[in-house]
Amino acid sequence: MNIGSFLLANGLNGLMAIAMLLIGFFVFNVLTPNWDFTDVFKTKGVSGGAVVVAAFLLGLSIVIAAAGF
Repeated sequence: MNIGSFLLANGLNGLMAIAMLLIGFFVFNVLTPNWDFTDVFKTKGVSGGAVVVAAFLLGLSIVIAAAGF
């Protein structure tokens, strides 16, 4: 395997991981319709809501990374 195909595979893997993370975020947004993310971040700053979203995205990122191996 040459370096070009290796870099291409890694780039595509990274783009797919970002796409899966965004899809997971939008699914989470659909499953929690009464919770407006922009309102939470604008009015309350770093609050419990922000911590929940950060924990969700971090956990989802770990699952996506583990699925790649």
